[in-house]
Amino acid sequence: MGEPMDDLLLGLSPRAGDDPQADVTDSPAELLALHAARCRELAQLGSSEDLVDACRAYADTAHELEDDAQEVEALSMLATAAQQCSQFNVAVNALQREVELRARNGDRVGQGLCLNNIGMVWSYLGAHADALSALYQCQKLCDQYSEIPDDVRAACNVNIGRIFLTMAQPAQALSFLVPGLEQARRCGDLETELGAMGMSGLAHKDLGQFEQAQKILTQAIGLARDHDLTHHLIDLYDNVGQVHFDQGALDEAHDMFSQSAYWATETSDVQGRVNALLSLGRLEFRRSHAEVARASLDEALALATTHELHASKLSILESLFQGLEAQAKLAEAYPHLRAYRDLERELFTEENERKTQSMTARFEAERARRETEMYRQLNDASQLARIQAEETVRLRTAELEAVQIEIVNRLGLAAEYRDDKTGQHTRRVGELSASLAEAMGLPQEEIDLLRWAARLHDIGKIGVGDDILLKSGRYSPEEFERMKLHTVIGAKVLEGSKSRLLRVAEEIAMTHHERWDGSGYPRGLASTDIPISGRIVAVADVFDALITERPYKEAWPVQSALDEMIQQAGSQFDPDIVEHLLRLIQGGAAPHGSTSGPTSTSPELPARRVVTPNAETLEVKEMIDRAWAVRRSDSRVGADLAARAMEIARNGTDERVLGLAHRTQGYYCFDAGNYEEALAHLSQGMDIGVRLDDPGLQADCANFIAAVYNNLQDYAKATDQLSVALRIARDHMDRLREAQLLHNLGNLSYRNRDWTQAQQFVQESLDLFSDLGVLHGQEDALHTMATIAFDLDQIELAAQAAQEAVSMARQTGNLAVMNLGLATAGKAAARLGDPERGKVLLREAIEQSVEADLPTNEPWNRFELGRLHQTLGEYAEARAYYLDGLSAAQGRGMRDLEMLIYQQLSEIAAHEGQHADAFHFYRQHHEIEREIHDQVAAMKTRSMMSQLEVERAKSEAEIYRLRTIELASANEALERSNTEKSSLVNMLEEQSRLLERQLSEDGLTGLYNRRHIENLLQDEYTQARVTRRALSVAMADIDHFKQINDQFSHLVGDQVLRTVAQLFQAAVRSMDSVGRYGGEEFLFVFPNTPLAQGISVCERVQDLVRSYDWTQIHPRLVVTLSIGVACEPLVANHEKLISVADEQLYRAKHSGRNQICAALPD
Repeated sequence: MGEPMDDLLLGLSPRAGDDPQADVTDSPAELLALHAARCRELAQLGSSEDLVDACRAYADTAHELEDDAQEVEALSMLATAAQQCSQFNVAVNALQREVELRARNGDRVGQGLCLNNIGMVWSYLGAHADALSALYQCQKLCDQYSEIPDDVRAACNVNIGRIFLTMAQPAQALSFLVPGLEQARRCGDLETELGAMGMSGLAHKDLGQFEQAQKILTQAIGLARDHDLTHHLIDLYDNVGQVHFDQGALDEAHDMFSQSAYWATETSDVQGRVNALLSLGRLEFRRSHAEVARASLDEALALATTHELHASKLSILESLFQGLEAQAKLAEAYPHLRAYRDLERELFTEENERKTQSMTARFEAERARRETEMYRQLNDASQLARIQAEETVRLRTAELEAVQIEIVNRLGLAAEYRDDKTGQHTRRVGELSASLAEAMGLPQEEIDLLRWAARLHDIGKIGVGDDILLKSGRYSPEEFERMKLHTVIGAKVLEGSKSRLLRVAEEIAMTHHERWDGSGYPRGLASTDIPISGRIVAVADVFDALITERPYKEAWPVQSALDEMIQQAGSQFDPDIVEHLLRLIQGGAAPHGSTSGPTSTSPELPARRVVTPNAETLEVKEMIDRAWAVRRSDSRVGADLAARAMEIARNGTDERVLGLAHRTQGYYCFDAGNYEEALAHLSQGMDIGVRLDDPGLQADCANFIAAVYNNLQDYAKATDQLSVALRIARDHMDRLREAQLLHNLGNLSYRNRDWTQAQQFVQESLDLFSDLGVLHGQEDALHTMATIAFDLDQIELAAQAAQEAVSMARQTGNLAVMNLGLATAGKAAARLGDPERGKVLLREAIEQSVEADLPTNEPWNRFELGRLHQTLGEYAEARAYYLDGLSAAQGRGMRDLEMLIYQQLSEIAAHEGQHADAFHFYRQHHEIEREIHDQVAAMKTRSMMSQLEVERAKSEAEIYRLRTIELASANEALERSNTEKSSLVNMLEEQSRLLERQLSEDGLTGLYNRRHIENLLQDEYTQARVTRRALSVAMADIDHFKQINDQFSHLVGDQVLRTVAQLFQAAVRSMDSVGRYGGEEFLFVFPNTPLAQGISVCERVQDLVRSYDWTQIHPRLVVTLSIGVACEPLVANHEKLISVADEQLYRAKHSGRNQICAALPD
């Protein structure tokens, strides 16, 4: 089939008649008319890239003028133009915006067309899952609205069939192509009918049904001829030729391919002619007519190259080198093999990047959902702690104060966790508020209250929805109104307490966004009507936000922030408080940015407090210290010690010891290659370090998290973590650690091919090491500098740095650095015009690497010397060094070096005319490169999945920690308050019932929970009985789910449940509801839906699950559904309706699973 997509974008056509030379006026209508005329003019000229810019300006202007009709027209033109010049992301974004506008204006037909077009753009890019998602939305729209005509329904079904055919699922493709063909015939849509017939013929061919394939394709050719639709003849003749080719009828196939080529030439269809020539070339190679085949394929290659038809070009090159190789014409085949591999590498890189971006987007969405769920649960735990503390206040006032402070810390952290990297914003606001209160002369009791209560100023954020709180861009007016509700929500969370601390916190939560001039919210208070606590916290909150880095802004310099505060004094802030702030900051008394922390692993970092440890704590601390000390000398003993220490620390009470245990266990998991476990431990250690304000623990964990991501080849995340560690080192003047981190950042930048940045980092590192007099650091940095300079073609600098590294390494006895320096110096000498000295240095490097047992250096040194000989035309010597290096590399698993050596051996063989050897070596190079590319892609996927699982584990661990602490606190309070035990239990039970009524979502999947979905069904059942409308329900069960848990782990099982839930939400209609009924069972409610339509929706659900790429979760994972459907209008109640659906579910499971069974109504 051909590749052009012009016929797939079914948007609105531009209107004609506007004058492109019209004068610019201030009239909105005339301005839009001018834009429209300009776009039409460029469309007629065929200037696609200029047209994209013009259409974007047209759409932006229409959007600003709130003219939906004109914006729709502009977006439709933009999508078509962007697709024509291969700006597919622009096309998709334009179409998605067009969908929103058409939906808002009730244009269901246009909405369906846009969804269909989005699906085809994704399909063209090879994103089949995204394509099917868009097309299933189109199909769902067609099911929901009867006004959508059959031609849209037909196009949707045929396009879904096309995708399944591309995915090599011909039977599944026919299940959509057949109804699509019927719909196209019913509405007289010949274009879609012919497309469906062509693809149906190919599907029958792939199924081995050659007679049926030839019959339907011959009918399609006749229909196209009868209606003079010659552009369809190109693909149809080619398809018939493929049927004959697969049957071995080569003469008949040749006639059909020739017809395809003829019609492609007649209609000037470049893609069609390329496809026909490719088919003819393959056929002639099969006939052993090599020269004829070459002529056809060379013409096809020239056309594909000229018109940038990359996929076709790849197929042509593959046919050329395979055909010529089969004819033993290796000298002619070899260049085509090289060109094929080069293009394949380029396309692979582009495809891998697109998949990475898509996975990243899905990961971010899943992470946001998890964070939201964590905040909700943290809120529940914190509110429970508040209630328990208030119940025991009459007996233990001192204990209540400690519990309240703990609650404040946790609630403040929950409120600020999203947009504060360190989680310290609430603490700093509390400290600065207390400093301001002290400077203003408030009583000490008020100062202490303010210090803790201020930490809860933004607690109301836990009640703001994901769509608002997680948004990175500017809020709309409606969104800002919803965001402002966090003040009211925060006050509501804290209201009713008998604690003065929490009453002050309630006052702050409600008033810290009021403004001095009365324009604030929520109550518009002004001047001294605003409580003093709210006025103080308003100043502290904004000032700290300005000088702190956030995801959406850089940190302001302190002076710039002060200037802004002064400018807002008298309008936003109490001018007297701003004056006190200014004096505090300028006098150096306010805690703006610097923090102190407990004893860390780095002796230079300061300690915040000393806790008297008990015997068990001392024992586990000693085990951790021993494990850390032997991590490089005896990893097996250290790993055993770390595991035992981790088990004890988990059951202990010293949180810092637990953090060190996580750090140490994380290191040993990393050392063993268990990266997911390593990330889980190190991330929890990092969180504890942040919570305890322990910079040493934070720095250690960040450093090893960076090492994990480096090994997973996710250099961006590794760089982020090292940057955190670098900031901590600089804050605490730890210059040695700073130098080491700068060197590591340089290495990361080098691996990420940002050589200029790498050189800057390494130079800074070298300067620091030199100032500190650390020789081993200097020699490492010098060697790295030499390597980077050589790759930047700064050969003289490379030679100088390498020589200095060698000299310094001789002094310290560092043979590894000396050997690397010798090799780099040898390469540099050859590049500077002294190849003989280069050979001498490289031979010395080889000899030294053998004598000093440097196993990875030796093969690389042999490779470099071989490359030098090859550059000089000394091929025999080059081959000898390459083969020695290859043997050494193979024995050590150095696949990247093997790949390079095979490539150089291939080039030598080709130069000497030994084409069989050249072919053999290049195939070896090709196979290893593919293997390495696959590993890189797998590593990126593993990195993202690891981070997702780590964040899930972190949120669950934090919730568990809080609940465990609060449960212990509650039990202690109950033991001391036996006389009030009964009333306390009653209060807790009442609160639990209240929380249960409020919760409607299942915590794992985000779907409705069982209680809520049953309540919804009960309401729909009552409504259906009153209105006499149909109501269908379905019960779905994941087949063999216990085996998934047992075989792949519960982590995989949980991921399957979450993914299936997302697929359900994408497949059902907007009026439908779905909930998790229990375990792996789900209940669907289809209001106003007869049985046949309910079955149709279930089939769509099942298809989406079946077509999903489950190998993203586990390579051997397969997921299917069994579904039971019921629509019984006369059953006694909604529970009986569930029972009927459940019976059908079990019938489906007992009938072999992976199917749908329905109960026919009486």
